[in-house]
Amino acid sequence: MALWQRHDATVVVVIPDADEALWTALEGGTYGAAVSEYDQGARKRVLSLCEAYYAIVIEELLPMPVHATPATLWEEFCTILPSFPRFFVVYHHFRRLGWLVRPGLNYGAQFVLYRGNADTYHSEYIVYVQTEASSASWHVVQALTRLAEDVKKTVLMCQVHETNDGQRSANEHSAVDEPTLQLCAVYTFNGRMFVVDAVPIRFWDTATVDQDRVSYAFESQPMILKSRSKKKPKAKTKA
Repeated sequence: MALWQRHDATVVVVIPDADEALWTALEGGTYGAAVSEYDQGARKRVLSLCEAYYAIVIEELLPMPVHATPATLWEEFCTILPSFPRFFVVYHHFRRLGWLVRPGLNYGAQFVLYRGNADTYHSEYIVYVQTEASSASWHVVQALTRLAEDVKKTVLMCQVHETNDGQRSANEHSAVDEPTLQLCAVYTFNGRMFVVDAVPIRFWDTATVDQDRVSYAFESQPMILKSRSKKKPKAKTKA
């Protein structure tokens, strides 16, 4: 049976070698990263708090701690990371929409979205989660969009707020088959209702405007496959 233990703001999962199905599920679902350190008869993966809560509560891949509930685990993670509710709601939102969600620290954001395996596809979206205290500054927006243009991605600026609006109905938690983009959704976790709104932003260089183009409506981010490097033939050695 797999065991997990919280370590600061991460969760370390110890998976017995015999449980190949769990290892494959976590690896295929891009949960965390493998740890090179090896214990006799077991392998390890390090998950973020968002990944851990999703794997424990939503997909039930990992065991719930004894005497714990989804609500108590939520509160524990909130104590460690006060911004956990916002980050998790956004993480859950895009996983539900069929995306593989990975850390976006390389781009100065919280997440990046992959259409499929990261070995096959480039990430398509950079997801920046705004704080509740203030809107993102234009410096942040411009920096993200400039960077996104260089790496052929689109920025998704996300806001999450809690609501008591009884007229709203929560979205289903079940995932879809094919990745899709939904810019607004409502979710309920442990009796609390959250609204997530996403705004796609892309840098527009007016110097390269195509005069013959009919419409400048916002288009979806194109999917980009990774090019496979061809192995060079080995040079023959002369006898």
